Amino acid sequence: MKRKALFFMLFLPACLLQAELAPDGIVVLGLFEDAAMLSIEGKQQLLKKDERNDAGVTLVEANSHEAVVEFNGRKMTLSLINRISARFIEAKVKIVSIALNDNQQYITTAVINGVPVEVLVDTGATMIAINSETAKNLGISTVALKEVSVGDIRLNNVKALIIEGAFPKKVLLGMTFLQQVEITERQV
Repeated sequence: MKRKALFFMLFLPACLLQAELAPDGIVVLGLFEDAAMLSIEGKQQLLKKDERNDAGVTLVEANSHEAVVEFNGRKMTLSLINRISARFIEAKVKIVSIALNDNQQYITTAVINGVPVEVLVDTGATMIAINSETAKNLGISTVALKEVSVGDIRLNNVKALIIEGAFPKKVLLGMTFLQQVEITERQV
């Protein structure tokens, strides 16, 4: 008997990662104790220690000689007039398969902010939905989840909705995650 399975596909870096910054890259314009004046994607911006900008660049530390920035999980040490430039990278595909259960549901384990949790794939949910009890157990008090992983697919800063009470019993993996992946249902 053939069963159905749901396949999530994430194409990297073109669709999500902002993986390589725009051709202007990151240029150090000035260095200070615990701050750096950077040109990021052509925009000048003063970042303070542990501050993250909209492009996802975090200033880890800075002094009068160098700045350490983090982007897409990689730390880079930059000095004045040091530059990171964009280059073409072949898109990678990450695929996760989720089998349909006997109740005709796609249930899997996701990792939310580093904690494994059972989720129900729900294309009718506009956001990831978490009941307040589960959110408390996960240490979540905000509507932006730092990181959500399903298999090898990892997304950062995913919006979620915390619903007061004990329902839904399972975390609903809604469209704030699903719209960022390609979903295919197939007989296996």
